[in-house]
Amino acid sequence: MKPAKSARVPMLLTIIWWVAIWVVSSLPADELPTVDEVGVDKLAHVGVYFVLGILLDTWLRRKGLTLKQRLGIFALAVISAFADEYHQHFIPGRSVSIWDFVANASGLVLAWLWRFIRHDKSKRPQH
Repeated sequence: MKPAKSARVPMLLTIIWWVAIWVVSSLPADELPTVDEVGVDKLAHVGVYFVLGILLDTWLRRKGLTLKQRLGIFALAVISAFADEYHQHFIPGRSVSIWDFVANASGLVLAWLWRFIRHDKSKRPQH
């Protein structure tokens, strides 16, 4: 296992990114830019949560967590993505969208799969 010190920067970046997501999703609708293109906001959701997933996985790997532990924490991150979407019900001008949640969760899943496949390939013997 790597020293815990190597996990500090990824931990801080993950927390900062996660807090930024919640801050932006707490803004009233009239304080946000409008997106006229269909699907662009869903791509933004996927992208923002993809970055969160990469940061989260980097932090968890540096901490030396097992695959099972990382999967459990990613499941909690998906629940957090749902909670983030649900809390917008209470923000003026905002609404809950199942499709935004699906995009959020998709970003996390894609990040986890990308890191899993990439990391798995790096452990294979080179021919």
